[in-house]
Order: sequence, then C-alpha cells, then structure tokens
Amino acid sequence: MILRMLPILALVAALALAPACRRGEAVGAYGAQPPSGPVSMVLQEDGRGVWKTDMDEISFSWSLRDGKLVLHTRDGGVITGRPANEGWLVSVPGADEYLFRRTTP
Repeated sequence: MILRMLPILALVAALALAPACRRGEAVGAYGAQPPSGPVSMVLQEDGRGVWKTDMDEISFSWSLRDGKLVLHTRDGGVITGRPANEGWLVSVPGADEYLFRRTTP
C-alpha cells in the first residue's frame, strides 16, 4: 500500500514546491532610473516586497504567473511586469513602464 502511494506523494510534494522554486529566481533587489527619479524594488523569498522612491515606500505581495511578475498592492491594485534582459519591465497603470535591473542577487 505504501509503495503505491509513493508516486502520488512525490507528485504532491513537487507541486507544492514548484511555486517556491520559480519565485526564487526573481528574489532580489532591483533598481530603475526613470526621468522622475530613482526607484528601487525588493522581492523577498516569502512573497512580500517593497517599492521605494525618494518620497514614498509601498509594500506589496508578489508572485510569478506564466513567466510574468504580478505585484498586488494593499489597496487591491495589480501591477504586472515581464522579463527583460537584466530584470523586469514593469507597467504601472497611469504612468510609464519601468525597467528594473537587478542590483543584488
């Protein structure tokens, strides 16, 4: 009975760990240099993050879906990004796109 359950348990474990493995690839600190001034973004392993400018600091949660970065703000906003050569190209509704380049691993 136990031997029959091993493949099922292995599949369940793999599915549970898959999101964490993919998330790990994006974890780190990033910086962007838009005309309005420098912006930094930190993606933590636990799915939390922070977006900082000279005037503001915004906390969010984040995930990866279909290869895209999805930021969820506390007020219910959703900001998406797509992979770029050196980081993420993030589109902010009502503003520009920001090219975030990795600054730390």
